Amino acid sequence: MKFALFTSVVAASASSTPNIVELAESVKDLSTLVSAVVAGDLADALSAPGTFTVFAPTNGAFSKLPAGVVDSLMKPENKAQLVDILTYHVLPVEVKSTQLKSSQSVKTLEGKALQVFKDRKGVRVSPDGKDFKKVTAADNLASNGVVHIIDGVLLPPTKPTKPNIVELAESVPALSTLVAAVVAGDLADTLSSAGPFTVFAPTNDAFGALGKKTIDSLMKPANKAQLVDILTYHVLPEQVLSTDLALFQAVKTVEGKNLHVTVWGGVVKVGPSLTSLSKVTAADNLASNGVAHIIDKVLLPPSSLEATAKPNIVELAESVPTLSTLVAAVVAGDLADTLSSAGPFTVFAPTNDAFAALPAGVVDSLMKPENKAQLVDILTYHVLPEQVLSKDLAPFQAVDTVEGKKLHVQKWGGGVRVGPSLLSKDLKNVIAADNLASNGVAHIIDGVLLPPTAPTPPAPKAKNIVELAQSVPSLSTLVTAVVAGDLAATLSSPGPFTVFAPTNDGFAKLPKGTVDTLLKPENKATLVDILTYHVLPSQVLSTDLKSFQRVKTVEGKNLHVYKSRKSGVRVTPDGRHFNKVTAADNKASNGVVHIIDGVLSVPSQVLV
Repeated sequence: MKFALFTSVVAASASSTPNIVELAESVKDLSTLVSAVVAGDLADALSAPGTFTVFAPTNGAFSKLPAGVVDSLMKPENKAQLVDILTYHVLPVEVKSTQLKSSQSVKTLEGKALQVFKDRKGVRVSPDGKDFKKVTAADNLASNGVVHIIDGVLLPPTKPTKPNIVELAESVPALSTLVAAVVAGDLADTLSSAGPFTVFAPTNDAFGALGKKTIDSLMKPANKAQLVDILTYHVLPEQVLSTDLALFQAVKTVEGKNLHVTVWGGVVKVGPSLTSLSKVTAADNLASNGVAHIIDKVLLPPSSLEATAKPNIVELAESVPTLSTLVAAVVAGDLADTLSSAGPFTVFAPTNDAFAALPAGVVDSLMKPENKAQLVDILTYHVLPEQVLSKDLAPFQAVDTVEGKKLHVQKWGGGVRVGPSLLSKDLKNVIAADNLASNGVAHIIDGVLLPPTAPTPPAPKAKNIVELAQSVPSLSTLVTAVVAGDLAATLSSPGPFTVFAPTNDGFAKLPKGTVDTLLKPENKATLVDILTYHVLPSQVLSTDLKSFQRVKTVEGKNLHVYKSRKSGVRVTPDGRHFNKVTAADNKASNGVVHIIDGVLSVPSQVLV
């Protein structure tokens, strides 16, 4: 049939060019189409002024439909379905064959897209790029558009334009082994269902890394259960895009066990643990029933034995939702392998809220690859190279961290606090102690510990009185008492002060249980009273002393100080009970410390 099919018809009209309906009526081979247009009440619409393009199926095209379909569509009760089919053949604009590109997707009056292709062989149309109808007579002009006669009826697609997850995988050559495994595991129907699902899809190369023998074995019917176990470990029962991810999350798979997902530096990784991660090489491949993320390794679910064994420190942290930022930081710092090794370690683990309390932008900045060294410095300052339970702690200790600098740990009143110094502002509370792991212990804390910066001058900075006491092991009980009495900030201030500092042995001479009682919060006032009785509000060196002097303490009462060649320097509250200065003139930046062999008792009344 030639494109000038209607030349005689048009010439016979003395008045004007026919509209689309009139043009169709004039062609015997379009009589079924005309009857359908009338049955669908579309004659007026297609006769009205406008610019339409109609792909017009011939009578032969309608006869190709299954028997009885045309008669059924013509019934009044099926009018809506008929209109849907007819309007899928109509474009709301006039498009001649000369205007077509080699391929285009155009929207029909029905609403769905129609694919139109043009090559040397002619013009073809298809609802899905598979089922093609050929234009047998193009560019038949009407007063309100153009008609292209076709050799088949176009049925609007009922399926979504996006493929489901199985169809998506089938369309990617690099996922053919996965598709074969899904079929072997009888999972095709499940993964084609409504979902939604998230699938981490290993490539052929990922399966190849397992070895041909392993793959062949898994594909055998006898091993179907094991294959299904592995495949469903790659599936989440929800749709999760890469843009939905936090820095770290442990998510439950369809298989039942957790899968660990991290994202930092723009890269997403997944695995059964943070020491066994696969990289997402192509994320967010959307399907009609979820999303597929292509990965470079096959994920093997942890064995039941692994699942029941005591977790290592990294696995322990992964299992605690409030430590997800810490876990992400450990991954970003490449410390997961180290903290999963034999150890033992003690980790002071900051919560998500602790990280959130840092200035805005600090966490994001630390997670950047270029700041990895600084992140590692901070994280390793939270780690001790030994296992230390809360019951192992003395009232005060300064311990070496893996980072190298000292961390101050003090225990009193039933609580443990840690920090780079004993100043209240630097101390963080242990809010959940003694979380045992296979390679150590984690103590959860409410703040991030920032390692002290090294002093810039080559010469060490002079210690204040508190720092000086911290550096002397035999004064650890005094340091604990100073912290318990909230006097660290005062005795670190400019001063100057003179402190008569009792040794640990000096405190031990007190009646049994006295020190523990004084360290309780409810006895803070008594403790402060005793401690400030050991402090003078000025700097007094031993060389400044006369043979006897009465001096007023910060506590308010007098202290008697004696000096002789034979006995050295001695102090007493009453002239009867003397404590000896065993090491005088220990200078600090804000005063001086004289170490004494006993605790001074505050007189019950002022001596005159």
